[in-house]
Amino acid sequence: LLFQRGLRTVPAATAGLLVLIEPVLSPLWVWIGRGEAAGPWTIGGGALIVAALAAREALTRSGRAPSR
Repeated sequence: LLFQRGLRTVPAATAGLLVLIEPVLSPLWVWIGRGEAAGPWTIGGGALIVAALAAREALTRSGRAPSR
């Protein structure tokens, strides 16, 4: 419900990227809760998602990316 309400004010591209943060955080929670370390592909994929979020934010703030 909260995610749906937030979509009224957040651009679709940003919302889509934010949804991708769940696969990044899942291995972190498993590592904290169970002590299971993530493999290199998992870490690489998470880094790619975080980089995309950071790039989108940087471009939006500089005015180069559309805000909506």
